[in-house]
Amino acid sequence: MRLKKKYCFFSLNNNKAFSLLEVMIVLAILASIASLAIPQLSSQNYSRKSFFRKLIALDKQLRSLAQLQNRTYRINFKIKSSEKKTPSLFWIDYKSGRETIIIAKNNLFKNKAPVNNGWEMASKIFKTKQQLPHLLEIVSVELEGYKKALSSGLISIYFFPEGVTQKSVIHFSENKKHEWSFITRTFISKDNLLFKNISFKEAFQQ
Repeated sequence: MRLKKKYCFFSLNNNKAFSLLEVMIVLAILASIASLAIPQLSSQNYSRKSFFRKLIALDKQLRSLAQLQNRTYRINFKIKSSEKKTPSLFWIDYKSGRETIIIAKNNLFKNKAPVNNGWEMASKIFKTKQQLPHLLEIVSVELEGYKKALSSGLISIYFFPEGVTQKSVIHFSENKKHEWSFITRTFISKDNLLFKNISFKEAFQQ
């Protein structure tokens, strides 16, 4: 005589058994919750990847435009403060000729002109100011010409008509768990985006 198999699950605390049907119902509920979360995660990943691809493309595009059009271009980042809920923004603008930025004896950039003097928004690239993807934030920016990293306010990276770009390292973070570093070098190069936090000194030590 064969014994019928009985499926049950026991709790170590009170030794009560749960039927297979009850366990399947719980698993079905968990699967439903997971199915709602996955599209949101996929959308966030797509937005982040799209943003970084755009940033890499802009680095190449602005170098070319600056030389072809004899203009100084710059990427502007308006970094939100921790106290405000307004999103961080970025946009592109330009100015004819070379901007009045010089390199002093100590190799520091000095901006001798007002921030918005003669600058026009590059509406053919972006018609409006762009927001960073949801949850992605700029932690800080290390710029050639500044001794300390900048973490708030308006920060600009310059692309000159001579084909030279201001060195920088932009530090990004998502939920303070994942980190990326985007590097702009003097001349065009590969490996602009690194999947880790790297300092300005480390990026340009070679």
